[in-house]
Amino acid sequence: MNKRNKTTKPGSRWGNFLVGILIGGGVVYGPLLFSTNLQSEGGAPPIVEVGGESPAADTPATDNSVSDKPVSKEPASETPADAPSKSGSESDQQANTKESAPEKSSKEVVLESPPYRGLDSNLYMQTSAEYRAICLQTYRWAKRVIHDKIIARVGREGVEGAAPTKPPAVVLDLDETVLDNRQFQTRQIREGWAYNNDYWAEWEKGGSNDVGVVPGAVEFIHHLQTLGIQPIYITNRNVRAQQETLDALQRHSISVPTELLLCADANTKSNKDSRRALIAEKYDVLMYVGDNLRDFDNIFKDDETLVDPAKRIDARKATVDQQREKFGEDWILLPNPAYGEWQKPLGKGIEDAKQLEPRLP
Repeated sequence: MNKRNKTTKPGSRWGNFLVGILIGGGVVYGPLLFSTNLQSEGGAPPIVEVGGESPAADTPATDNSVSDKPVSKEPASETPADAPSKSGSESDQQANTKESAPEKSSKEVVLESPPYRGLDSNLYMQTSAEYRAICLQTYRWAKRVIHDKIIARVGREGVEGAAPTKPPAVVLDLDETVLDNRQFQTRQIREGWAYNNDYWAEWEKGGSNDVGVVPGAVEFIHHLQTLGIQPIYITNRNVRAQQETLDALQRHSISVPTELLLCADANTKSNKDSRRALIAEKYDVLMYVGDNLRDFDNIFKDDETLVDPAKRIDARKATVDQQREKFGEDWILLPNPAYGEWQKPLGKGIEDAKQLEPRLP
């Protein structure tokens, strides 16, 4: 995982909140943006009636900040009350996709903010048996693949001149691959603040006692060691928190030599290619394990030069298709719906709904 893609720059104190329209006992999400001070006391954002004087808005400067362009208050799916009724096949088709549009209300309430938008994702990871099963299944499959690779490696040793000269290794990411940061995610949601690099740095340094482990990770790592395969860790945790990270791993019976924990610094940043190259010089890397495609290769980096979010999304998918033979063999991917490179083309606003299929212009 690349910590962390949706960031506010250090010192930013404001977050953007989505506003919904309360209508006839149901809620229709509307795209009005509302800002609130992130330094306020913890808890959910207050319900605010819009119609009088609006609070001052201040969009934080982020890698993927919410667009500051004005957005229409009318949901794209809403039909004007005086629109002519439709009949025949067109009417039948619309009946399958939406209910009749309710009358508009002049009152709007704050329903969602950037951290709250990830509530269901984090609930899925923390409460669902399905997430646990996927992680266990993924690591179980990784064990099978490693056995096949060891057999193939032994076969190469039997061929004259083909014996590998480097010791075998598996490279793993840490956050949401081995380490579980659910308490950081929970605090972010409960206290109502968007991700901030300074907050994450504090967690790296002071949260080692609260870090958990991803289901199946410890067993997989110990299995590698019994096979004589060296686990190596490439993480985008900052090198300044290397000892705290080692402490967190040790708490879960994962002993790591300092030189085999390769953290990020000012030179590498979130690009892991140079660290992967260093490991490849000394080890025969049999497999990479991660929760972000950039844990495998930087070719999966979001291409911001494309500008159009849809093109950026499609470009990463096309790269996956080009590399499809490596997934499940050389590259083992863990699920992470909470954050990641996939978020970078998105803006954390109602405009992101345009990316749902079929896409809207």
